Amino acid sequence: MKRVFRNAAFALAAVAMAVTSCETDDVTKSDEKQIISFVFNSLQPPVAGVINQTAKTITATVPYGTNVTALAPVIEASPKATVAPATGVPQNFTTPLPYVVVAENGEVATYIVTIAMELPQPIELTSPITANITLKDLGLPIDYFFAGSTLFVQNNAVLTIEPGVTIQFTSTGDKGSLQINDGATIKAIGTAEKHIQ
Repeated sequence: MKRVFRNAAFALAAVAMAVTSCETDDVTKSDEKQIISFVFNSLQPPVAGVINQTAKTITATVPYGTNVTALAPVIEASPKATVAPATGVPQNFTTPLPYVVVAENGEVATYIVTIAMELPQPIELTSPITANITLKDLGLPIDYFFAGSTLFVQNNAVLTIEPGVTIQFTSTGDKGSLQINDGATIKAIGTAEKHIQ
């Protein structure tokens, strides 16, 4: 009987140790579930998102003209946590997107990522223009500017100016001008609604 009792006591002790071990494992699992950094390294220069840990939001402003339908952020999360969508996976950021962080212990945090685009800026033209170029309407009061009085088009280049484009010559004195040299071409047709200036 004593031998059976010893075996039973040993079995009970083993069960108690196993239960304690399981409880300890549950307690020691990390509950950290933060996004620590969110960076678009493919852009030059790279653009880092601004993270608000309280509101669980991430915002970033990318350069004008960036294709926001296929941006792949590089994400750093809390140790032992996972993020979905995963780091490096291209996403369409035309509307705010949720990113879900799951801690080691299963707790979840959701961040909302919003991407804005910088407003377009006037583009500086350089003279002479020696290759085909199209000046598009950027929707600005001044779309393009030239720091001089005469902008030359030469070397058989074709300068196309779309309706609505405004070019400012920043030199002092007389108004600026375009000079189309032999072999070069200009294509500029405005409309009643969109003048070329």
